[in-house]
Amino acid sequence: MKLVVFEWADASLHGQETKWKGDKGDFRLVTLISAGLVVRETDTEITLCMDYAPEEHSWRSTATYPKCCFKWIKYIPIRRKK
Repeated sequence: MKLVVFEWADASLHGQETKWKGDKGDFRLVTLISAGLVVRETDTEITLCMDYAPEEHSWRSTATYPKCCFKWIKYIPIRRKK
């Protein structure tokens, strides 16, 4: 099992209201740092979970991220005590 931490560029949401020419300077990506337990990984994406129930082999709060947006990534191996 691995824990992963990474910094990445994500889309930013600008709301539903009308935007004007002067608002264009506010339209940019946001930089985030995210972390979680690795559920699945390929060359292009990684799926993480916030919670893992080992007795049930189930995950909660999963999200998949595109690796092309990563600035850096760090893997931390973890072991469960039995």
